[in-house]
Order: sequence, then structure tokens, then C-alpha cells
Amino acid sequence: MDENLPSQTIRNVPSELSGSVPRSIRLSDQSRSMPVVFALLIGVSVVSWSLYGKHIANQMQQRSVLRTQGMDAQGEITSLKREGRGPYVVKYSFIANGENISGLADVPLDSLPRPPESGPISVRYLPSNPAVNHPAAWEWSLSSEWLAIVMLMALPILCVVTIPGTYRDRQVLVWGTPVTGFVTKCTRERGVYTVKYEFHTKTGELVKGSGQSPGRRETGECIWILFLTQNPHRNRPYPFPDYCVNE
Repeated sequence: MDENLPSQTIRNVPSELSGSVPRSIRLSDQSRSMPVVFALLIGVSVVSWSLYGKHIANQMQQRSVLRTQGMDAQGEITSLKREGRGPYVVKYSFIANGENISGLADVPLDSLPRPPESGPISVRYLPSNPAVNHPAAWEWSLSSEWLAIVMLMALPILCVVTIPGTYRDRQVLVWGTPVTGFVTKCTRERGVYTVKYEFHTKTGELVKGSGQSPGRRETGECIWILFLTQNPHRNRPYPFPDYCVNE
């Protein structure tokens, strides 16, 4: 421990931590909706990937039919736009079966040079259903769907990162041993305080950790920490933001 840190100690263990383990815990008031949120995230993720899988299957089927039964027509670009960092989207129109047909398509990432905002464009369409069409020079591929894939990956990644972390915090609160430690740094970002600290186990091992704090802590301030005796590096400052101990 840093020799410059004060050697103050906290005399009394919080009453809710002084009993035997495992402790009985509950979600804090601010986190009671957490199971519902997790369930919604998982449900939305499953439904989104299911719908996207149908979209991919439909694209593959359409392109297969267009390659074998499609006809080419000379079309006209009507606009070329881009939303944020997404792909360019070209809108076009062409004549098929005596009717004016409109279409749009994402410009492939490897399309060089970029198409103009207006001018001719070759379109391949299905004579029996001209609404099925795409620019003749651009074959569909998963790389053209990168933005949708990134957005869909965000949901399962959020679940994978958040849910196990919440479970690990719960284990520390249920089984953890209380010990005093000293704050080495406190920062605030987006309204959330994060503290870094260090403490000694009963065997004298110096352990460092970090976690959320309900308020600002000063360097050298003495705080309560819970850690797992079999793995002291699994530790969190007390109190926890998402769980409370039933007294």
C-alpha cells in the first residue's frame, strides 16, 4: 500500500454484512426493472436475427433467380444519398413491360468509382415480376450488409457483457468477505463515480480493484470492500449499485 495513504480504519462492519453467508439479497430500487430489460434485450435480439435470417435467404433466392431468368434494361439514376457513415444508396428507375419501375440499392463497398448522382445505369430485373431487380453490375454479398450486421451484433454483445458481469457482482455480495480498503483514485464520467482502491487480505496479500461508488470519494478515504476469499481479485466496493442485502 502507498506509504502516503493514511492508516485510518473503519471500526464497525455494516450490520447487514456481519451475519453468516450466503447472504440474502434483493435488487435495489433503481434496478428492479433489470430482469425485464434483460428479457427484452434477449427477445429483441432473437427476433431481429430471425427476421434478418429471412432477409438473407430472400436476397440469396432473388439473386439466384435473377442470374438465371433475369433480363437487363437501361435505367436512370434519380438520386445518390448517404445517411451518416452508412453505405451510399442509389435510387433509379427503368422501363419494364411498358411500366416505369423504381428501385434502390446499397452501393457495394468495393464499387469504384462511386456512381454519379444522375445518369444511366444497367438494371437486371425479373420479367415476371419487375419489382425484383438490382443494378446489373452489383452482386449482393454479406459485405454489403455490414451496417445491419454491426447493429444486430450490438444487442447480443450487450447481453454477453452485461448479464455475466451482473451475476459476478451478485456472487461477490452473497459470499464476499468484508474488509477495509483505501481509495487511490476517484473519477466521474457521465454522472457515474468510479473508484480505484487497494486492500490487504488476511494473508497480507495486497489486492487492487475498482468499481462504482454512490458518490465522490477522496484519495486515501477508507471504504468497505467485499471480496471472495478463494479469489481476492473478485472484489467490489460496498454498497453495490444494483443489489441490497436483506437485513
